[in-house]
Amino acid sequence: MLRIIVAISACALSLTFTGCIVPLRDKVTQGHRYSTEALAFLDAPGVTRDEVIASLGTPLLEHQSRTLIYEWEQTPRFVASVPTLMHSRAEIRTKVYEDYPEMYGLFIAYDAQGLVEAHEVKKIRDRTLEEACVAWQKRREKSQ
Repeated sequence: MLRIIVAISACALSLTFTGCIVPLRDKVTQGHRYSTEALAFLDAPGVTRDEVIASLGTPLLEHQSRTLIYEWEQTPRFVASVPTLMHSRAEIRTKVYEDYPEMYGLFIAYDAQGLVEAHEVKKIRDRTLEEACVAWQKRREKSQ
């Protein structure tokens, strides 16, 4: 029993003096991120370009390669509990921190008849939407 108490005390002391970081769900800070459930209809056979626009709204960009593109910004967040000494007393202060925002795109390709062929959410990185779309299309062509 004494060993358990010593072990728990050691863990508590360790957390007190080292702090703790817990990741949170990213926060959408620009645009709209669609849930997996909202995008599920894209997997059904026979879904058309017009149905996509009716369900998701007007895309930010419609590329000449017959691709609809929706974009949003996500900001990674985490909670940090940091130990501090205040008036000779240790306290734990907890705060939510945000990292640098990241851009994401939903790419939806359709064929000449307007039927959805493929869709994917991709991180945009350091590209324009058009460059990201061309790169996505090239990856799709290679995998076919």
